[in-house]
Amino acid sequence: MSDTPSVKVPYRALVTVPANFTALMSATLEEVDNNRNHTNYTFEMLSPVASHAIALMVGIMDSSLVGDTARVWAPPALLDAAVQRFDGKIEEMMKIVADKYGPHPWGAANIVVAPKEFPVMAKGFPCITFVSPEMLHPCIALDFTFSMANESGRLDAGVGTEALLHATVSLWFGQMVTAATWRDFWLSNALSRYASRRVMQELEGSSCTFMASHVSYTALQNATNCKYSKDSLQLVLSEETSLAQITTGVIGLREELIAEKGFLLITEVQRQSGADLHRFDSVLAQFCHQYSKQSVTTNDLFTLFFENFPQLTARFNTQIDFSNWLSGSGVPDMVATVPQSAAAEQASGWQQWLQPVEQLVEVFCGQGGVGQLEQATQRAPGPVSSWTRRQVLAFLDMLLQEQALPEGTVQRLNKAFRFASSKDLELQIRWMRLVRQNEGPSVQWCKDLEALVFRTGLASAQLALLSLPHPASVRHRVMHSVHPSVKAALVPLRAFE
Repeated sequence: MSDTPSVKVPYRALVTVPANFTALMSATLEEVDNNRNHTNYTFEMLSPVASHAIALMVGIMDSSLVGDTARVWAPPALLDAAVQRFDGKIEEMMKIVADKYGPHPWGAANIVVAPKEFPVMAKGFPCITFVSPEMLHPCIALDFTFSMANESGRLDAGVGTEALLHATVSLWFGQMVTAATWRDFWLSNALSRYASRRVMQELEGSSCTFMASHVSYTALQNATNCKYSKDSLQLVLSEETSLAQITTGVIGLREELIAEKGFLLITEVQRQSGADLHRFDSVLAQFCHQYSKQSVTTNDLFTLFFENFPQLTARFNTQIDFSNWLSGSGVPDMVATVPQSAAAEQASGWQQWLQPVEQLVEVFCGQGGVGQLEQATQRAPGPVSSWTRRQVLAFLDMLLQEQALPEGTVQRLNKAFRFASSKDLELQIRWMRLVRQNEGPSVQWCKDLEALVFRTGLASAQLALLSLPHPASVRHRVMHSVHPSVKAALVPLRAFE
């Protein structure tokens, strides 16, 4: 079977596993035949799917309902944590997606906690969504609990929540409607990211959605300066450029970059169309219905936009530089921050969120004076303990954008907020990058790096840490422990002697 998104087939599979093992697949389970020493599972997928949409997992797992129809699967030791994390939330997400973009296309809704070697936080397939065990950690990133308050109070902002939303929405925009070629594959990631932010807005409120957009936009700005991602930021590859030429070898890295750049483009199209968010959602629902179980090109999407929003035609390549957006290697200069295009009342909520973060950054960057810095350190955890988790991530992102922090600031930060003891993966990655950027690869930093890489198999986390000079001895040991997909990207990295 050709590994091309538009080449699809229905299939039927018979999987035989040892008696104490469970088989799960991206298809409907038709029959289970238990024998003394083994079990036969029969799966069937009636809808034609691409080869990359076929997934199989076998392991010792238990399951539990986390809603009327949604079920979570996990190793026995992790099942209680998985139930607590996902109970009621999966079906709530799917209901909102279905209300906006059409009925759930795959019937079964299974969430599977994958082994730690699974290289991304969450990945959606027909009938089944895999998640990293890192997502099961409680929403306590430091020695104190972050405020998880939001406008609706229904969904937390813990590790991987946004990745789970993206994976869920991709069942519509990545699996039900698929790209015709790998050159058009940006459509799946961009539309899934845009739609997932719309769902997040329903679940968490506008301000929380803008927090998430800001954190991701900052990461995208940083990525445009990374030699591994410059060409990866092309949404549509030219005929002369193959996917292999720009692939870093790290699973999920290019997908994450083009999802964020694509989100910005779709957001700009919505703004220039003059349509409100609900009208724009209705056009995306039309897109799902019109191309259900079909493959689409970039031209198909924009033809639909031009048909529904005639004013876009006049603004083609004037107000919106489509050529630069689709084929350029960076993010067009016209884009500032996502919230600037929001309504006034939404921007007001955004400023209330951002202002205390910026104020604390000024203090620790030396602009508040030594006395204010000492006061901030003594009052810790002070203001941060009332922040949301995303505010803390944004705080570290802003510090990372500084060329160099005043001497001793890293130690003061850790004394004040105990970032080094965090168990939150995304926070820990940012903290280690900040330490490395300002203090160099100390012996303790190298030990912490090894511990983090051995603990998690997330390729994106490993690359974020390892794409910096570091002691050759550590680099050698880490190279033997990381996911195989990371190794190709690490080969050219310069070792720090």
